[in-house]
Amino acid sequence: MRTIRTLLLVTLALCLASLASFAQGVGDPVTPSTTPADPPDHPLPVMTVNSPAQHATGLPDVGSYDILVNAFIDSFARVTVYDNWITFSTTNMQPTLGSFTTPTAVIADAHAPVAGIDLHGVVKDVAGARIDTNCRLNMQIDMGGHLTRIDDAGNLFAGVDTRRTDNGNYMLATQYKIIFKGKFLRWEDGDFFGNEDTAPAATAPGTKLVSPTSGEDTDYNKLTKWSTGAAGDIVTNTGWLWPVDDDAFPWTGGSYATAPANADDYTKLKTITSVVERGQSLFGHGGTEAAEFWIAERVLRRGLQDISGNYRQDIFVSLYYRESPVEWDPTL
Repeated sequence: MRTIRTLLLVTLALCLASLASFAQGVGDPVTPSTTPADPPDHPLPVMTVNSPAQHATGLPDVGSYDILVNAFIDSFARVTVYDNWITFSTTNMQPTLGSFTTPTAVIADAHAPVAGIDLHGVVKDVAGARIDTNCRLNMQIDMGGHLTRIDDAGNLFAGVDTRRTDNGNYMLATQYKIIFKGKFLRWEDGDFFGNEDTAPAATAPGTKLVSPTSGEDTDYNKLTKWSTGAAGDIVTNTGWLWPVDDDAFPWTGGSYATAPANADDYTKLKTITSVVERGQSLFGHGGTEAAEFWIAERVLRRGLQDISGNYRQDIFVSLYYRESPVEWDPTL
């Protein structure tokens, strides 16, 4: 992963003036002197200008003896992965559960939920991360597609599902929900890998990312809901998304519009690309706290028409530094 630096610059200029023992006109420059009146045997030194790059004599005709103060804070982000494994219990994967025309929706529940994530009193298995950052980050979540049959070693099963019109892989009809905490910006365009000149520009506030599950704007310290509507419940049948962008339904290989289980009622969204807004951190103990995202998954079961075996889905999360200013060299 490429690390790109950022810059926080603080400058301060102080103007100095001095009073001599003889009268000066208003607006006259303060002129250094080597001919003091008192004491005669201790002359004043010539005034100088100091900078990191030079040590020069003063400018008596200008009378400018400013002081520059500058600082630099490096870019830094910390990602804490609290859970990166979602498992369906054997209860949810009973062979006879559901049917083709009346599928049963089951949510992954093999592990206890992460502390602090509101699941409305139900025990479901979610995965996600917390992000502390002082600079903008590019974030991409690639859902990877439906749970797909693998062999006993975890590799793609070599056979194909001949019931499908496209002879595709054996798959389970998989859906997900996602929630966000904190402020994320909508990705506009351009190079994903750390280019601050693409939209939103570094100096632009950007447009808040809208949660594809709840339809809410993301914002500082705000936790979006698990579904649309007032309840925001994880179990509710709204807010679920297909983890694909193609139109091959995993049971038939045909269009989602003609598939059972009202498949076309749900949005297809394989990839979520966004910008994590700068200045969010749990380590601040208040203020704008860390950014977070959490994912829940469910499967629409069709009984014995779901083929026995192991199934796997890989969700890929990428985070890259977006801001890359160079530390300023304050040479005068």
